[in-house]
Amino acid sequence: MSSLLSDATRTIARGGAGHDAQMVVGVIAIALLLAVLLIREVGRVQLSGERLRRVEGLHFATAPLTLAFVAVVVPRIVALLI
Repeated sequence: MSSLLSDATRTIARGGAGHDAQMVVGVIAIALLLAVLLIREVGRVQLSGERLRRVEGLHFATAPLTLAFVAVVVPRIVALLI
């Protein structure tokens, strides 16, 4: 595990790998956003009471993930339009 982390750190630290690392972080953030939104919607339909309030409490995670999604997608769309 430690050799994997040090190799990943070295790869990210290299000059041209910053763009790839940003893309990977963006993909992970988008996947997490989709998972959290899916859990909230399924929970809204199937749960009730205290468990429903807990699932609706996932809003604290959706806001930063939505910002990360926008930060990843908007520059790519702008680059395509220019």
